Amino acid sequence: MPVRMSGEGGERILLLWERYGGALFRYVRRMLGSGSPAMDAEDIVSEAFLRVMERYERYGERTDEQMKALLLRVCRNLSLDERRRSAVWERESWLALCGIVDRVWNGTVTPEEGAGEFLEKFGARLYE
Repeated sequence: MPVRMSGEGGERILLLWERYGGALFRYVRRMLGSGSPAMDAEDIVSEAFLRVMERYERYGERTDEQMKALLLRVCRNLSLDERRRSAVWERESWLALCGIVDRVWNGTVTPEEGAGEFLEKFGARLYE
């Protein structure tokens, strides 16, 4: 659902983006770690601003410093969520790969079958 803002609210969000967007991006990059693509950090900062925009009527009366703190909190929470998702995916994919390697080692499947099985289960996530 597109969020449309006009007037004072839209101008204020744009001002907050210009003022704090870069710092929030750097903060999120540090939270996610160097192995995470920059696109993830951009997505998280954009999502934080989108969430604040969607609830602007609730938060609009806050000062710029309070809005900065709110955006920082939203970015932090979204970053932690992303780290949890990544950790679960890494653990699941590692365990699956270990199981496939064990089956290849024991001769239950060929390396090609094992690779196909792994890619079928996790391939889409590898290219996100």
